Amino acid sequence: MMQGVVNQRCEATLPLVVGNANILWDGQYREIDVAESETDPLIGMSLLYKYGLRIDAVEGGSVRVEAL
Repeated sequence: MMQGVVNQRCEATLPLVVGNANILWDGQYREIDVAESETDPLIGMSLLYKYGLRIDAVEGGSVRVEAL
């Protein structure tokens, strides 16, 4: 179980399945940690349905959300 903040006013306890996976990332295989919860997506994720999300994962990088 994991205790997490769902939004600014609500906390929830979520059941988690934790493991790892091997993925091909930028031409190289990497082992990553995976945490999966068998619950509905958090409210923020449901807002992204039918949208593309681009994150430039560098300091000062931009975040763009565009309709698909």
